[in-house]
Amino acid sequence: MATNIFGIGISGLQAAQAGLLTAGHNISNAATPGYSRQQVLLAPAQPQMTGDGFFGNGVDILSVRRIYSEFLSDEVRTATAQSGSLDAYHAQMQRLDNMLADPASGLSPALQEFFSAIQNVATYPNSNPSRQTLLSAAATLASRFSMIDERLAQMHEGVNQDIVATAREVSDYAVQIADLNQRITVALAVSGGQPPNDLLDQRDQIVELLNKNVRTSVVVQDDGAYNVFIGSGQPLVTGVQAYSLQTMRDPLDNTRLTLAYQTSAGLVQLPESALAGGRLGGTLAFRSESLDTVRNALGRVAITLTETFNAQH
Repeated sequence: MATNIFGIGISGLQAAQAGLLTAGHNISNAATPGYSRQQVLLAPAQPQMTGDGFFGNGVDILSVRRIYSEFLSDEVRTATAQSGSLDAYHAQMQRLDNMLADPASGLSPALQEFFSAIQNVATYPNSNPSRQTLLSAAATLASRFSMIDERLAQMHEGVNQDIVATAREVSDYAVQIADLNQRITVALAVSGGQPPNDLLDQRDQIVELLNKNVRTSVVVQDDGAYNVFIGSGQPLVTGVQAYSLQTMRDPLDNTRLTLAYQTSAGLVQLPESALAGGRLGGTLAFRSESLDTVRNALGRVAITLTETFNAQH
């Protein structure tokens, strides 16, 4: 019995030490991005059977688990993708709105000055200063159309650069997730199924960062690895294999970059509608829904104004 008493005391000390180590680890990582709080799981040790009954043998440390919810993580990933998309769209729209609505360099002031000059000439047809003012206002209006079109073209090129940078980040994150998949599966195999909590947190953090760039779906495999999919089901990570997301020239518009998926057969163009969510989805949506529309509308306004004015003149 004395030996059993000592064993019970030692098991209690070991359990307390494990609790202190875990608590210290939690406190040290309180400000670490993506860290999940950990908890020691304890259970009564196998009791000893005697003629007088079962006597306890202390406490066993079963595992150290992280306080984690797969459902909540999925919700966070969805919200992160939506937030990234809206932030990217808003930032681009703000630039576009500031350019078109500028009271000094926007299109509206130039149009108002042009029509005011026409009205002035109509009121004083024999006034040379009025005619010169009209010619100057017309030249300013034409220059303003050209300047705005040039700035819209620069925004178009800026969107291309954002797409290239975001695609590169997505591919880098895919490589990191594949590497962590390998480390996690090895750790689970070596430890007999004990979860490597810190590695799991690192992987979830990278998946969250990935969702800021493009919306993904995650499937957990039996060996603990993540399979990550984007778009309409294209695999970005399968186990320890990472695939790359690249850019290519749109076959219908050489000035326009679109996204392509790297396969064994080569690059396969992805439809923009399939990549909703994240910074990438917001940027693509801005280009197709707003930037292209504004550029086309600006051209139509210039053509209509020119033809109508020349016909009246």
